[in-house]
Amino acid sequence: MQGYTQDNESGGSKMSSTTPSAPNSTGADPFGPARWIARPVERSQRVTRHITSSRVDWAEPGHTLGQRFHAEGPVEAVSISLSEPRGVEDPFQSPVKFTISLRTEAGVPVMQRVYDGPQLVWDYFGIVLDVNPPAPPGEYIVELAAHQGTIGWLGADAAPAVEDDGVSPLPVRGTALIDDEPTGGVRLLGVDTHPAPNPLFRRSFELATLPVAAELAATVLGIGNVLINGRRVGGEALEPAVTNYDRTVLYRTWDVRHLLVPGINEILIQAGRERYGARGGDVWGWNLAPWHREPVALLNLRLTGIDGRVQSVTTDASWQAAAGPVQAERLFRGEDWVLEVMAPSGIRLPLSSRPAANSAARHMNRSTPPPPGSEGYNDPESDRNGSRFR
Repeated sequence: MQGYTQDNESGGSKMSSTTPSAPNSTGADPFGPARWIARPVERSQRVTRHITSSRVDWAEPGHTLGQRFHAEGPVEAVSISLSEPRGVEDPFQSPVKFTISLRTEAGVPVMQRVYDGPQLVWDYFGIVLDVNPPAPPGEYIVELAAHQGTIGWLGADAAPAVEDDGVSPLPVRGTALIDDEPTGGVRLLGVDTHPAPNPLFRRSFELATLPVAAELAATVLGIGNVLINGRRVGGEALEPAVTNYDRTVLYRTWDVRHLLVPGINEILIQAGRERYGARGGDVWGWNLAPWHREPVALLNLRLTGIDGRVQSVTTDASWQAAAGPVQAERLFRGEDWVLEVMAPSGIRLPLSSRPAANSAARHMNRSTPPPPGSEGYNDPESDRNGSRFR
């Protein structure tokens, strides 16, 4: 096991890593029967994207390439992934000129940007159109018009069929175009909309007597905090550190016996996005990373009684989920907060431990399923801070 240890005023803590292929190098699984949990959100609050390529279509000067798409929510940013100009020795020094434009299906211009001269936009989703103010939901066309140089747009023969698990990005649905004429396949495209609020997760449990030992193992992706009975566990900030989440996920363990009380206890998880569930278009494409989905959490509280018996409180379908006070978190663009949050009347937001579609959750699979899809429902209950849990 790789990691480090440190002590703090909230009890000893230990940072470790795990990989998809094994619990850890010692063979021990600190999470036992725990399951990843997430708060499913409306389709209008999720990214629409296609991010895998198997071909390049080329636009010579005087020609265009395009992609139709449907936006479930307001369009805040559109990203596309271009290939470097064809037949040039140095793509970063060769002069080019092309226009990227966004318009409605009816032909109403939304915005455009002209690129003229040598460019540094040939990396993964290096082209970003910030749409401000956001464009309403509906049918759109994003178009590349070449003026100087032969410019390529990465694409694939077909968009994969995926199950909507309530937390993963939506596939691009629309026709690829060459000179405004339909052609087969789908182009690399990302559409960012207004993100869902960052989630809270909660679980209560009862202790007849205090345990002789209590060890908590937890990780929250992208970042997060755990509170027990209103007191924060540990003093760490901005954890876990960023990794390639398809390969490695970091977690930490704490001694939390001092935070428990006889009777009713409550665990609250505050989840944030960071680079796991990043939102807001940017030239680095963090919102279009392969692992992207809504924030998730995994937790196991291991309680050892005076008689030596061990019980566990783990993340599973019995937990409650709610929209937290962070109404929108956008990477490099800040957060929008409110002091009180109430779920919209009549909307049920289920919490589940059912594995999501393999294409959306192929990482973090030690001995527990990947982050969840959507099934089950918990009756709402008001939290002290005004958030309503479902």
